[in-house]
Amino acid sequence: MLTSLVVAAVWAAPVNWIDGDRDLDAAAWTGVGLQSAANFDVSGLPFRKGLRVSFRSEPGAAPWSIQLGRLVQHPVRRGDTVYFRAWLRSQQRCPTTFIFEQASEPHAKYLSAVASPGPEWREFRFAGRAGRDFEPGQTQLKFFFGGSSGTVEIAGVRVTNLGPNPPAGAIQETLVLYPAGDPPASWYREADRRIDRIRKGDLLVRVVDDRGRPVADAEVRVTQRRHAFRFGTAVPAARIVERSPDGDRFRAVVERLFNTVTFENDLKWQAVDWGINQQAIDEAIRWLSARGIEIRGHCLVWGDYSNLPRFVRDLDKDGKIEALKQRIAQQTARYKGKVYVWDVVNEAVTNTRFWDDIGWEWFERSFQLTKEADPDVLLAYNDFSITTEAATGPAHRKKAIELAKRVRQSGNPIDIFGDQAHLGLPATRPDRCMEIWDEIVRETGCDIEITEFDFTTFNDEIQARFVRDYLTAAFSHPKVVGFMMWGFWEGSHWLADRGGAMIRRDWTWRPGMRVFEDLVKKRWWTNETRRTSNNGRANVRAFYGTHVVTVTKGGSTAEATIELRPGSKGEVVVRLSR
Repeated sequence: MLTSLVVAAVWAAPVNWIDGDRDLDAAAWTGVGLQSAANFDVSGLPFRKGLRVSFRSEPGAAPWSIQLGRLVQHPVRRGDTVYFRAWLRSQQRCPTTFIFEQASEPHAKYLSAVASPGPEWREFRFAGRAGRDFEPGQTQLKFFFGGSSGTVEIAGVRVTNLGPNPPAGAIQETLVLYPAGDPPASWYREADRRIDRIRKGDLLVRVVDDRGRPVADAEVRVTQRRHAFRFGTAVPAARIVERSPDGDRFRAVVERLFNTVTFENDLKWQAVDWGINQQAIDEAIRWLSARGIEIRGHCLVWGDYSNLPRFVRDLDKDGKIEALKQRIAQQTARYKGKVYVWDVVNEAVTNTRFWDDIGWEWFERSFQLTKEADPDVLLAYNDFSITTEAATGPAHRKKAIELAKRVRQSGNPIDIFGDQAHLGLPATRPDRCMEIWDEIVRETGCDIEITEFDFTTFNDEIQARFVRDYLTAAFSHPKVVGFMMWGFWEGSHWLADRGGAMIRRDWTWRPGMRVFEDLVKKRWWTNETRRTSNNGRANVRAFYGTHVVTVTKGGSTAEATIELRPGSKGEVVVRLSR
């Protein structure tokens, strides 16, 4: 049995929860979906006893469908670093996920990392950080095996609480970004070619004098001011209007990097219980609109009672239907012309109780009610575990696609499929993400927005690599029309304690944020200079969006602004007075 843990305000030394030489008794672990689990004698390692587990599952089954785990009989404090190590081998090379999580709903995971064991013994090491305080028995350690069949042998399991500030070098993780292997170099070249083809257009600049005659050998500078593609982030309205040094820095980052925002919680139906700060919302909208920053509407209905106002829970069926109608009519009327899209329904794969009670036809009709209330707004269905296939399998995605198909097949309108993209290790390769988005488009007929992106890891290099790959994949897919982060700053991020933010609490930038800016504001940003030909023309291949064209010759300068859009005539005439 595990010894009790003495808790102090500051950890004086690492505290072992599980020692691999003593704590691998099969009786101490609980299995789900296993065919067998038994101890065996280990040779060749400094451990006496191992645990052999055998299982069988369908390819593509959720990883958690087969598992081995045990409760942590110690308290955990917010910020504590849990270091989880084990030796594994598997003749069938069965992927094995290491988990440290809350032992009850919603099973928040503070460590989720996949090991790829082979026929020879290998030690795997992963670390996670607790996001809140837990009492003994409120967290658990698990191995997930679902999605493959075979045998995994486990030895030397060691779990250590390193406290909130582990010393440098205390953690040496065996992190693998893509269990399926890195994408081929050719994928990146092909993505660049797609970006040039689908995100750029030909811009013709004609320079004439006061009498309409062509001006030759004039300098033409084309400078981009805004992308047509939506690059955005979630923000609390209160942060946008906050008068403080942090508020100033927060607004500066929003204005510097993004052309779109989602209000994180302010527009949710449940906000009526929290106390809606309508003044802050209205002020934030004015600030954003003055800078040309568009707003996503998130969300109209989230169909579990834990995500609905308290008064809705106590209504009968007819009352709930009427409340739904009023919610859609009133919310869309209030923000008509201020939001370009509504997430009409959020997460209906798992949040079903409201729809179960009033009838699923109202899930579909919610989209039509929204369109009737605001004919110009786009309509989206939003869900998670879409491009998380390497970690969660395809089951959730398949159900989400069926729900979006159901809306269209019932004759109700839908425009956008929202891929929330809350991601982490193990990651799905970008070329596979492209195939998943192809599947969504093929099945639903919708455009796609990445609506809530974050990538949870404290490893800067891995986060930066994934941001580069995933953002490149999204921008290179012809039916992806937007990419929204779910926050960026550690001081205002729902997964800050799991490494989800890309700007630290002290406002220093992690490499992933640098990658984002380099792609969005430099590599995918038009800043070109040409000289006009004898007929007064200059041609530029430019990214779709808003551009300022500045023409100079001699002592004369003239300027024009053009919106370059797909399918539009990319031509501007600049009159240069001489």
